[in-house]
Amino acid sequence: MPRPLDLAGIIPPIPTPFQENEEFYPKALEANLCRWNEVPFRGYLILGSNGEAIHLNQKDQLCVLETARGHIPEDRLLLVGASQSAAKDTVEFLRQAATIGADAALVSTPCYFKSQMNQGAVLQYYTRIAEESPLPILLYNVPQFTGLNLAADTVIRLAKHANVLGLKESAGNMTLLCEVFQDLPVSFQVLCGSAGAFYSALNLGAVGGILAVACVAWEACFELFESTRRGDQETARRKQLELVPLAQAVTAQFGVGGLKAALAIRGFYGGPPRAPLTPPGEWALGQLRQICATMKISPPAR
Repeated sequence: MPRPLDLAGIIPPIPTPFQENEEFYPKALEANLCRWNEVPFRGYLILGSNGEAIHLNQKDQLCVLETARGHIPEDRLLLVGASQSAAKDTVEFLRQAATIGADAALVSTPCYFKSQMNQGAVLQYYTRIAEESPLPILLYNVPQFTGLNLAADTVIRLAKHANVLGLKESAGNMTLLCEVFQDLPVSFQVLCGSAGAFYSALNLGAVGGILAVACVAWEACFELFESTRRGDQETARRKQLELVPLAQAVTAQFGVGGLKAALAIRGFYGGPPRAPLTPPGEWALGQLRQICATMKISPPAR
């Protein structure tokens, strides 16, 4: 089985940059990564929900992954989203991702045939992938996209598998985390995927976060993370409250288009999302600019 990995820290789920014709823009990804590499991130998630993996065919996905691998330092983790519709295809993609140099994979629950996706089917799906994958995997609970919630018992059972590294919990489901943390092996690592729940998740036992808002407002994310770890609850609570408006704006409120617009405000390449997603309109852009101004987020001085 693959070696254990330490996931503790902040990992941004980075967007996939597109040109105006919606084609992948490798030079923009390279430029963005060069700037993010100056931030002490634990690593990056490529081809996650914010990477619009669902809108990329497998050829495009592998091209994005290869480009990213070439510009991520060896001391940073490269996590890859790997959630094809069929278990067989997910495993095949994982094998190719391992060849390119990914360190671990984030695998969401199967969801298309929702009425048949009971916890038994989900358990069987993840077990097969864990058995056949050359990469360690993280379970991905994101019911806002899949319509399915991982049950605590399913997580606990899968956590005992040597190739199941951890869980990304993106629903802000504190009840699930409370139940899960009662019976987890020490080696299993939980990452919070909801910035609005980051403070609570860290206090329950999460080792870090995969947070969209960290792409733009990493300073506040790190202050929240570090202050919680050293027991400075007052600072941690304050930073949690400070993060919420922007975190909400670049996820549920304005989506991937909002995240890309916020990146542009900070001086990164944002660009358009792929249809059917749409870029934010003028009112939304005004809201994003106002929130960023309040947080003193702006392009670097030249």
